[in-house]
Amino acid sequence: MEWHVTNSPQQKEVKFQQSHVKTMLIFFFFYAARNIHQKFVPEGIRVYSHYYLGAMKCLYMHMCCARNKQLRNNPWLLLHDNMPTHCALNVKQFLASILICVI
Repeated sequence: MEWHVTNSPQQKEVKFQQSHVKTMLIFFFFYAARNIHQKFVPEGIRVYSHYYLGAMKCLYMHMCCARNKQLRNNPWLLLHDNMPTHCALNVKQFLASILICVI
């Protein structure tokens, strides 16, 4: 039972509707900065190591263009979890080749 005043509007019934669209987003955020890079994964695409490697290359190119001074002066750390795409050999080799430390 709820408390109402005499001129309260009628309570509307809430209907939940399941979304038909599921979208995955690869998102990179840097401390003390805004969103640096984001990549929406097209529907039906699975994120394997080669797809994630492409996203990492886009991130690196974006960082080189936008924040070249920050890259030269301050090496940056990348926080990854142990997802198979993050631990793949080709991703690790790319990050090692551009001297990015993964924690």
